[in-house]
Amino acid sequence: MGNLRRLLTFLALFVFFWPMGNPDDPSVPGLLASQNYAFLIAITWAGILLGVISEGWKEGDGVLDALFLAFFMLGVFEVLFSLSLGGKINALHLIPLLYTTYFLGRLADPDDFAGYLPYVFALGILFVFLTAAYQLVMYAGMQMRFGTRTAFFAPVGIVFGTYMLTREEGLLRKGIFLGTVILSVVVLVLFGNRTAYLSVFVLFTLLLWVTRLERKVRVALLTVSGIIASGIFGVLALGTAYVGPIFLRYVFQRFMSIFTKLGKGQDLSVIIRKYDIANALDRWRLEPFFGRSISDYLLRGLEGSKIIVVDNSFVTFLWKYGALGLTVFLSLLLYSTYALWKLLKVEMSPFTLLTLFTLVNLLVISISTSVFTTYVHVANLSLLLGIVSTKLGGVRPYNISSETR
Repeated sequence: MGNLRRLLTFLALFVFFWPMGNPDDPSVPGLLASQNYAFLIAITWAGILLGVISEGWKEGDGVLDALFLAFFMLGVFEVLFSLSLGGKINALHLIPLLYTTYFLGRLADPDDFAGYLPYVFALGILFVFLTAAYQLVMYAGMQMRFGTRTAFFAPVGIVFGTYMLTREEGLLRKGIFLGTVILSVVVLVLFGNRTAYLSVFVLFTLLLWVTRLERKVRVALLTVSGIIASGIFGVLALGTAYVGPIFLRYVFQRFMSIFTKLGKGQDLSVIIRKYDIANALDRWRLEPFFGRSISDYLLRGLEGSKIIVVDNSFVTFLWKYGALGLTVFLSLLLYSTYALWKLLKVEMSPFTLLTLFTLVNLLVISISTSVFTTYVHVANLSLLLGIVSTKLGGVRPYNISSETR
């Protein structure tokens, strides 16, 4: 059984590593995205079956288990209902099924995860950087692509990499996480949207709270300031050399739009989001309890519906699954936050902090994207929350005072 358990841990790590890049590059046909998602789901479900056979079901947080199961059933209902009406399964239908990586995390060995995870995350950031570099060279050329999903994990890479850099003592390990931070800064500057910039600020605030508890605030401040400053300077210098002076001007205008067009309500991305959100709410009112997304997918030509994705996760859930689905989703998020807080009171380890940074980062990014409903990144968060549940299953009582930690 030992080899089976190790294989299960490998599968869990693979599911965490793979979606950190962009397996459905925007330049390839949607069919390839569906194939990638189906592959991830197959790996996940094979791992769950293997875990149940080899290890059996582990004790965990029963409420969190029930909420993930309820959300999974909503995704299954959407797929089956689409097929019953003669529709086809596309990549968007498969995203909710990736929340089942939670159950793969529930079965994986949490101790193995705790040891390997920071380095797997660092490898994942390298994969993200290589994906971004490939997109830039092959597809973007002189036209930059701000706001792509490739940069979704860049804020976590900056903050978690900084935490590990201040924590590690060996020169090689420090070098690994220094590279994680620098590459994340490069990806953020080249590909990040403005919500990702906000996420860096929020996560940096959390990092200061953590380092205050560990009495390393000054080290964290100096490290973050130095790396971000050098990273931004390096990106601007290399971009100017590669593209020309227009690169520097374009990046500057992009940042300044936060205070100009964005502040005056003239920003094109904001205008488009407002239009899509208004359309989604109009469609949702036709079926407020169960939602309208399936009908809108299938009846686009007949009913005149024009939306596929809404760049706000909460509005998307309301339109997609109605009041019922939004209630389940909000309950899942709120209780996941509560469960993670319980674990943080027991152990403030790299694993718990990576999970905290990942959850908060995706919550911030969900304001301007449909990351929880449309993108593969939910596989990572769900897997981590599965480990949180398993860890909580072995803790009695949950509320451990600071004196006993």
